[in-house]
Parts: sequence; C-alpha cells; structure tokens
Amino acid sequence: MRFTLTAWFAICCAAIGLFAPVVAGEALPAEPSPAPPPALDAPSVPSKPSEPSEPAAEAESGPFDDKLIAAWESEEMKAVDGVPMEKLSFPIDHFSDGTVRAQFYADRALIPNDENAFVRADGVRIELYDERGKVVGYYIADHSIFDRVTRVGYSEGKVRIEYWAPERNIRIDGRNMQWNLATRDAKILVDPVVTMAPVMQELEGAFK
Repeated sequence: MRFTLTAWFAICCAAIGLFAPVVAGEALPAEPSPAPPPALDAPSVPSKPSEPSEPAAEAESGPFDDKLIAAWESEEMKAVDGVPMEKLSFPIDHFSDGTVRAQFYADRALIPNDENAFVRADGVRIELYDERGKVVGYYIADHSIFDRVTRVGYSEGKVRIEYWAPERNIRIDGRNMQWNLATRDAKILVDPVVTMAPVMQELEGAFK
C-alpha cells in the first residue's frame, strides 16, 4: 500500500490528537468546559400583569355603540314615555363656534321625556355640513335610534350614505348602519354597495 506525503501527515496528526475523531463522517463534539458559577443577583420579583386601560377599551370598541342595536330590539325601550312628533327637524351636532354641523330630519319620531333616553325615528335623513354651512353629505335610513348626548346612532332597514368630496361623489347603499356624528364615522353592516362618480362627469351629464 502506497501513501502520499499528505496522507502520512494526516495519520501522524491523528495519532497525536491534533484533530477531533470522526465517526460516520461527523465530528464528535468536544467535551464541554464547566460552566461558570451563576452570579448572585437579587431574586427577580414577577411583575404584576398590566390591566387594559380605559382608552384601549374605547379604541377596541371603536366609534360606535353596540348597545343601540340591543336597544332597538328591546320592548322595554320601545315603551319609554315621550312625545310623538311628525315632520320634525332639529340640529343634532354643532361645530365649536356653535354653527350647525348636522341637521336631523324625520317623518315620525318619539322624543323621550328623559334627555338620556334614546330617540326613535322613521324616515330619517341627516344632513352633514362643512364650516361654511354647505351640505357635504347625507345619512338616510328607514328607521333610526340615537343618543342625543353622544350623537351616536343605529339605523335599521334600507340605509344610504352620500358624501360629496372635491374629486368625486361617493354613495353607499345597504341595510342596517351604525353611525357617529361626533367623529363622522358610519358603517353599513349588511350588503354595502359602493358607487363613485367623478364630479366633472356628473356636471357634464347635467347639460346633455
């Protein structure tokens, strides 16, 4: 048997322990060195789990109030004392300078004697204004219930949102809607259909 100089060098090195032994093509791990003794730190005290803050809970629920949906279906809430009215309108939201931000219209409504009770109305239209008093959109609904204090409401049946932006007009139709006039948020819950039309096309169509 013939060996090259390199093979002889490898054999000699293995004999004197310069290389780790090999088993089935894998090097065996070297013996681990003893770990240093652990440092004598002060014992850690487990921190108390933080409880969710109130603002976080509000952020989770969003700008809407699910209690209004339950109130709409509640027979007890339907039996509140109030004044039935027809063809009424009144401001429902204001800017900081006192000018009207939203106007409420209804074919029929029950205005509770208790100011903290919810208003029920049928044939509802809410006009939205900008700071100059220009109409910029509508909320339209078959039936609605809303809180006069928080200006949050829920609408049942056919609903529609219209918003007139500078670039395009937006219309969303569907069924059942939650809305918040303070934040101007609205969400259609069932079968929303969005229609958008560029403003210039609508103006051109008006002169044809």
